[in-house]
Amino acid sequence: MNGKSKVAIIDDEVDMRESVTQWLQLSGFEPVAFESAELALKTLAPDFDGSAYQNFIDPTLIDWKQAYYAENFGRLVEVKRTYDPRNVFHFPQSIPVQA
Repeated sequence: MNGKSKVAIIDDEVDMRESVTQWLQLSGFEPVAFESAELALKTLAPDFDGSAYQNFIDPTLIDWKQAYYAENFGRLVEVKRTYDPRNVFHFPQSIPVQA
């Protein structure tokens, strides 16, 4: 590594919480999807490292800015401020216009 922390995982180790939740929703279990995903994750915990996958939002992450972006967050806020100053493209864990 080049001295920077590992920020995103780009391989087949997708976020298990998101994968299980999506599978349950597609299977018609939407009312209990999140609770079922949490139960499945507790069962899988010994084999699951809990990493944050960059294209799947995990609403349970406490420090999502660090988990997703690490030392790149400040620079990404500057980019956001330059190209989307009105925050048109936003969602609960998107890069904000102000840090």
